[in-house]
Amino acid sequence: MTIPSSTERPVLDIEQLISGPPDAVFQAWLDPEQLKLWFCGSNTTMSCVEIDARVGGGYRIVMSDGDRDWSHTGIYQEIDPPRRLVFTWCTPSTNEQETLVTVTLKPEAGKTRLRLVHERLPAATFEGHRDGWIELIGKLNDLLG
Repeated sequence: MTIPSSTERPVLDIEQLISGPPDAVFQAWLDPEQLKLWFCGSNTTMSCVEIDARVGGGYRIVMSDGDRDWSHTGIYQEIDPPRRLVFTWCTPSTNEQETLVTVTLKPEAGKTRLRLVHERLPAATFEGHRDGWIELIGKLNDLLG
């Protein structure tokens, strides 16, 4: 993998086979109670999850590392169960710049092929987002496995 220069807007593209059918994987992205179980890094806790799961609706997820709260917000651009979810992503980790996340789900051998594409990332935040998404997708797989 090439590390982007500081002027590039890299695209993060992660693909993983997830336990469970696409319906269950898709629901885990939009159900606040399920999201609380997997959508948080190992060094953080979830203090708030608000989801308005409709196109044009928003979400707010607040994580805490004990010293600081991290608010993640965005708007759902596309909701096509159980195939595709597109939402904006804005957080201190993107320097409060709006980025775009696309989650695509395809059935595969009784499981789900998940592809996450995160666009418009500030280059300096690429590695942190890559590591974070890989950890979260692993926790999602553990939850549904």
